[in-house]
Amino acid sequence: MKIKLAEAYFVFDLDDTIYKEIDYKISGINYLVKQISQIYGVNLESSSFYNVENFIQEIQRQLKLPSEVAQSLLWQYRIHNPKINIKKDIKDTLYHIKKNSSGIAILTDGRSITQRKKIIALGLEDIPLYISEEYKSEKPDRKRFKMIESSNSSLNYIYIGDNISKDFITPNNMGWTTIGIKDNGLNIHQQSISDVAKDYLPNFWIDTIADLKEYFH
Repeated sequence: MKIKLAEAYFVFDLDDTIYKEIDYKISGINYLVKQISQIYGVNLESSSFYNVENFIQEIQRQLKLPSEVAQSLLWQYRIHNPKINIKKDIKDTLYHIKKNSSGIAILTDGRSITQRKKIIALGLEDIPLYISEEYKSEKPDRKRFKMIESSNSSLNYIYIGDNISKDFITPNNMGWTTIGIKDNGLNIHQQSISDVAKDYLPNFWIDTIADLKEYFH
């Protein structure tokens, strides 16, 4: 795989592609436990919920709270200011692309406030952002992909993501180059590629966004 930067437009997924989504979950749990401690006067151990899939439900069960309160906790989680970071080599690669390619964008599914707070925490506010809630369109719907492509259809569009259930099928069908970020064991959505149709898989796999530099020319 060779990528001529001047003729390429890069579109990135966010969660488990640019940063690890488990870090957001841990940040949210830490925030919730701190709030609960202050409001209800109880002591909970944040780390005991890190590996719990439905941690809101588990907190509700332990504190014997009604479901209405659990919904409030869920919204507190969704709109908290996350303590998440982006690795330096990944951020350096993104800004190398921003400076030298024909374009860069982030295309992510999720809620507007939640995803924008993640972007702010990661310091990526100056990269164009396409959030599903703001466009009423979730992957694998083509709407946002076509909006990006409409600026110059002659470019080599490259989509980088991780979720084989929805990230790659649409850009594959549109003739884009697709690149998958391998799960290092920490991804929220596991990458079990057995019995997965070829159209759902990326054209290439790499370990991290920083590896893209090896293919630039």
